[in-house]
Formats: sequence, structure tokens, C-alpha cells
Amino acid sequence: MAVTTGVVLAGGGLAGIAWEAGVLTGIADIDPELAARIGTADVIVGSSAGSVVAAHLSGPAALYGLYLSQLTDQTAEIEINFDETSYQRTVLDVTTGAHSVREYRMRLVALARGTETVAQSRRREVVGARMTAAASWPAQRNLWITAIDANSAERVVFTGEDGIELADAVTASCAIPGIWPLAVINGCQFIDGATPSVTNADLAGGCDQVLVITPLTGPTTRWWDLRAEIAALAPARVAVIQADRSTVPLFMDNPLSPRCRRPAAQAGRALGRRTARWLAEWIR
Repeated sequence: MAVTTGVVLAGGGLAGIAWEAGVLTGIADIDPELAARIGTADVIVGSSAGSVVAAHLSGPAALYGLYLSQLTDQTAEIEINFDETSYQRTVLDVTTGAHSVREYRMRLVALARGTETVAQSRRREVVGARMTAAASWPAQRNLWITAIDANSAERVVFTGEDGIELADAVTASCAIPGIWPLAVINGCQFIDGATPSVTNADLAGGCDQVLVITPLTGPTTRWWDLRAEIAALAPARVAVIQADRSTVPLFMDNPLSPRCRRPAAQAGRALGRRTARWLAEWIR
């Protein structure tokens, strides 16, 4: 019986996009066949930053193009005054006392609705510019992009069968509450798919083996613990690639700054090269 494989790509801001693209590029440097297997996994789950990278797993050219775009100073990304510690304090203040994941999400929806940000159309243009090498849903591949419905607070999983543009799904998945505007698709509003789970690894349940690529392993809130998500995937075999100590500071200062992209991408590529051999031995 064929072994089924799930790949989970987590959130992490612009630093996360760059780092994850770097990790996968580094793996491809050492073992192109392994990289191809990752790109053709039975299930690929992308949340927030991970949705951008997941969308580029359609082929080595698309992924490498995404990686190269992290190394240039020319970008459509918006530089904002953002401090990770201050933002997490705001999230904590807003969500303290929430008694369920749904209430936690609804409080962040309220934060998003009450925060003045850039226009939704401008934000859509920015995300669309990331997607030039991945303009459409890949054929014959289970690409799942997560977002949170702002009305129901339920997680939504977008696929190529939903009849929406891939860039719209990614925009919804990357709509960080209190930072970017709510995304609008067919009249419905959405916030970031990594709320509160940075990985949404449970969506890979049922796969025989699951590879999780995440710069952050948490727990970031009482509502998300990667270890618990991994335990719930049993009896699946699970491997996790996470940021090393030298890279973690990139995610603790301003992971939304375009200036973090180059060092994060280069650090990810170096880690991917170091990781490729043991990952090739692990995967079946």
C-alpha cells in the first residue's frame, strides 16, 4: 500500500515566507528528488505565510523564483511600524478571558474591524505581487489554504475546487488581524488562517507521514500547542523542521519588515541543506 504524505507550512510573516522558501530551496540544492516528493505530497497545508510558499510548490522554477524574490530590495511589500512584542501584548489584552477558540477568534475579528489599516484593494495588490510565479491553483494536487471566516469564526479551507483565485485565498490566509484589513471574497470577510494555530497540522490527519515546516513551535497562546497537534496525528510519523537559534531573532523583532527577507531566506537555505540528508532517510 502506498504511503501517504502530508506537508504543513506554517505562518511567520514575511520572515516566514522567506525562511520557508529558503528551507525548501536548500533541500532542493542537495536532493532535487526529495524536493520533488515534498512538492507532490498528497496533502499540502498552507497557513498565512505558509500559504504563499505552499502555492509555489507546483514546481522547482516557481519555488526558486519565490526564493530569489526574497533576496532583492525591490518589492511591493509595505514597510510598517511593527513590533512583535507590542503586537503580542495587544493580542493578549484583547483575548484574555476568551473561553473557547471561537471566542478567541471573534475577539481578533473585532480587533481587525476596529483597526485602521491600508485599503483592502491595496493589500490584495501586494499579495498578488507575491504570486507572479503561482498565479493559479495547481492541477491534480491537494493544496489547502486556511483562513478564518470573520462571521462564524470557523476555519475555512480553500482548494482549487472553490472557484476563487489562488491569490484571493492567500490574501485571506495572510490577513493578520490588527495589522492588515479583513480580506473579502465573494462578499465574505476573513482573517488570518493561523488564528490561533500557526500550523493547522491537524488537517494532515490521516496521512501516514507528515512533514511540518515552521519557524515557530510555540505555544503562542493557550489555544495552540504544536506538540499537542503532533500527538493528535498519531499513528502518523511526524518530522518537524524549525528555525535554529541563530534565526529565531528574525521572528522576534519585526517579521513583517521587507528588510528581514534576505537574511531569513539565506538562513533557511542553509538549514535546508543541512536538513536534506536526514530528511531523505526519514521519508518513505
